[in-house]
Amino acid sequence: MAEDKRTDHPLDSEAGNIFLARRISTGDPRRPWADAMAVANGRVAAIGSREAICAAYASWRVVDLEGALVLPGLIDPHNHVLEGARSALYELQLAGDLDFGGIVEAVGRKAKRAGRTEWIVGGPFAIGRCPQMFSEAGRAALDEASEGRPVLLRDLSLHARFANTQALARAGVDDATTDPRIGRFVRDGRGRLTGLAFEYAANPLEAAVPPLTDEEWVSCARHGLKLLNAAGVTGFGLAIASARTMKALKTLDEQGALSARVACYLNMVPLLMAFERDGIGEELVSRRHEFRTARINTDSAKFFMDGVPLQHTAAFIDPYLDGPQGERGECAFTVEDLADRIGRLDAQGLSVKVHAIGDRAVRDTLDAIERVRERSGHANIRHTIAHLQFIAPDDVARLSKLNVGADLCPPMWFPLPNDSAFRACLGDGRVDGSWPIRDIVASRALAAVGSDWPAISPVPNPWPGISALITRRNPFQPIAGRLGAAQAIEAKLAVALSSANGAEMIGFGAVAGRLREGFSADFIAIDRDVFSCDPEAIADTKVLQTWFEGRCVHDIRAQA
Repeated sequence: MAEDKRTDHPLDSEAGNIFLARRISTGDPRRPWADAMAVANGRVAAIGSREAICAAYASWRVVDLEGALVLPGLIDPHNHVLEGARSALYELQLAGDLDFGGIVEAVGRKAKRAGRTEWIVGGPFAIGRCPQMFSEAGRAALDEASEGRPVLLRDLSLHARFANTQALARAGVDDATTDPRIGRFVRDGRGRLTGLAFEYAANPLEAAVPPLTDEEWVSCARHGLKLLNAAGVTGFGLAIASARTMKALKTLDEQGALSARVACYLNMVPLLMAFERDGIGEELVSRRHEFRTARINTDSAKFFMDGVPLQHTAAFIDPYLDGPQGERGECAFTVEDLADRIGRLDAQGLSVKVHAIGDRAVRDTLDAIERVRERSGHANIRHTIAHLQFIAPDDVARLSKLNVGADLCPPMWFPLPNDSAFRACLGDGRVDGSWPIRDIVASRALAAVGSDWPAISPVPNPWPGISALITRRNPFQPIAGRLGAAQAIEAKLAVALSSANGAEMIGFGAVAGRLREGFSADFIAIDRDVFSCDPEAIADTKVLQTWFEGRCVHDIRAQA
């Protein structure tokens, strides 16, 4: 990227700068295209043609983006970026395609370098590649490799854990421990723990792991933001937030180092990633103002209504095909209970995000929100359902009617290696009808696309998911076919779901997600025209530069 140094002032958010590009896609329907933009004090001063902008701001420095396509900064409304960074910085990294033998070998290598009492925490692993985890012999193999150290490993979905004997003991879990209502401790034929735990059964295991220090959480936040900015992300929803993670983000903001807008979804029930010790629940709701800044929105909360299909913890209207007769999965709350919980938060001005994957969990969540609307007499606060991978056709129209946002993630709207397992437990009809994104958008519900990183996605890179929104093909592997081809959408809409709609969903739609006069100067320069190139090539998009509030927070040249 070149600069024309026609003035003496530095290139920063306090100075006036003109950005020139081959094309600027503004996301603003009033002026969808431009090729120049004036920026001062972190905001867009004007946008339009080169001739008009350069004439109006003749004394300002010119930054030539050398023919790049410029887009608004992307917004990821649903991720766990601090936990993803925690894994990258402090934990054992496993390749998701490792078999059980490879996992045991990796733990053994780590054990030889670890201290005698040090926990070995890591992941991800794919349960489908590790049948040994369903037997006590698998736990014994992990015990031997760990040489007496407690080990806790997380699966790809983050809804399961595999622990060795030492970790189970530290967590106070043994063969006599009863299963929670949602999830279970997997046992062998004689009732002995195998070390595998699903959903709420993983809570005591995670709670036993020594917590990070405040300084380490700040390091996680800094590293996570670097990864997001490199992918073109300038705003995100922290899908499970606690006092400790919000404190880390606020610390960065106070240091002038927060390079994205954040909506924090306060974790209301201990589950998988945040517990009482971290600061959650009603007590956190009362304290949320402590962490709010102009860049950090703390007026949202999070519940889990169900789990994931392959563990039979997602809640469906029709039974699973490969489980006990009539097994449908369980909802974490009754409709009435969830309505009461959402209603109390709604009355305090908080929006609520509910994880719901199975069609019954989605329906019950909509029923609960409908009761909240009936009791309050208004629908001013938008609540959101996360994932809704499986939604009954009759429920799609209810999203818009009830002012419920569709938080569509993770980016799995294409054939996957584990499709055969999905089809075995759910059947072709449900799988082929999953992720009905075009129908949801056509219903006029607010829809946005998130990554859910580090769940499922190996990196917080939005571009493969954007590509697959258009193609419904797998951008990662040569897997034939398309998943629900009729639900494919065009590139313009795919970008909107990843920018303007995301900003609206996380509460910053009045200042971000579009390039418009008065909006924050959050934008990216990319190496290809995603509106005219082969849609499959979008998966390989490179972000050349990312700008947040008029300052460059990522430059690919610095990575070279």
